[in-house]
Amino acid sequence: MRKLYKILILKALVIGLAACEDDTPETFTATSLKVVHGVVDGPDVHVNTSGSDISFLLNPSIGYQQSEIFTLPANQDRDIVVTSAEDTTQQILVTSVYQDVAGIGTLLISGQGENVEATFIQDDIIRFTAESDSLTGVRFINLSPDSNPVTVRIQGEASAIANNIAYRSASAYIELPSTRDISTYVFEFTDSEGNVLATSGVLDLLPDRGIFALYRNQSFILMGLSDDGEGGNSLSVVQINNY
Repeated sequence: MRKLYKILILKALVIGLAACEDDTPETFTATSLKVVHGVVDGPDVHVNTSGSDISFLLNPSIGYQQSEIFTLPANQDRDIVVTSAEDTTQQILVTSVYQDVAGIGTLLISGQGENVEATFIQDDIIRFTAESDSLTGVRFINLSPDSNPVTVRIQGEASAIANNIAYRSASAYIELPSTRDISTYVFEFTDSEGNVLATSGVLDLLPDRGIFALYRNQSFILMGLSDDGEGGNSLSVVQINNY
């Protein structure tokens, strides 16, 4: 009788463990995608990353020179559908993105008017640690569709920190220090002859003056046209906080 009782208890334990295994939730593996709108003369857009139909009322619109961050599943191709916010039946662009587990990426939407292109960049961000000095990470992107390759320098310095950035291209992330004497940076985008095309706003690395940028990665993106058709240009530099 005791032997039968022990057998029944053992069976109950096995069944219970099997049930627990069945109820164990799958680990959710995700990636991060930042979408940047740089289409000159383009409408505000909706971005659908769900892989299915969505309600646009619940989907934020993204205007020119703006960005939005999305969470995507890892290890699978995911269609990204960009739709005009003015007419949600009008698909402006469809592209596909694949990222590994914990991947971080940027999808750049660029061009002019109805000529829209997508560029996906797998972000290799600088990983700051508690032992890091006072540093910030910056990179530079060219989204001006009629531009030649550009160079970037720190305002007040003669040498460049990034060279030959063609349209739809980006530099690597660059570490810049914050010291007692250097706490702000302004960046100049120049042509091959050193002429300044556009200047960024101030990147302030002190916490008591605006956004605290230390130990973060920022993108500075050239947008607009080198030739606006009226004898000038519409170029500007947009700062995007990455991670």
